Amino acid sequence: MNFKKALSRQAVTLDLQGTTKAAVIEELVDLLDQAGKLRDRKAALKAVLDREKKMSTGMQSGIAIPHGKTDSVDARVAAVGLKKDGLDFDSMDEEPST
Repeated sequence: MNFKKALSRQAVTLDLQGTTKAAVIEELVDLLDQAGKLRDRKAALKAVLDREKKMSTGMQSGIAIPHGKTDSVDARVAAVGLKKDGLDFDSMDEEPST
C-alpha cells in the first residue's frame, strides 16, 4: 500500500477524542468522509467495525490498525489518529494503543 497516495492531510488528527474502540474508529472514518474519500460513510464504518469484531486490530507497542474492505471507496484510503492517553484496543501486548 502506498501511504502517500492513500493518506491526505484532512485524514490525520493528533487528538482523537473517543473513549472506546468503536468511537475512535468512527472518528477515523469521519475524517475520511470529511476529506471526501468515501461514497458511503455508513458502509465504510460497518466494514471496519465488522472486521474489528472478527479479531482485534490492536497490535503491540501502542499501534492499532483498524481496517476493512468496502466498495464505498474508489481506491485505498487511510486515516491516522493519535490518542495521547491510549485506549484499550485488545492489543497483543495488552498495552493501550495510542
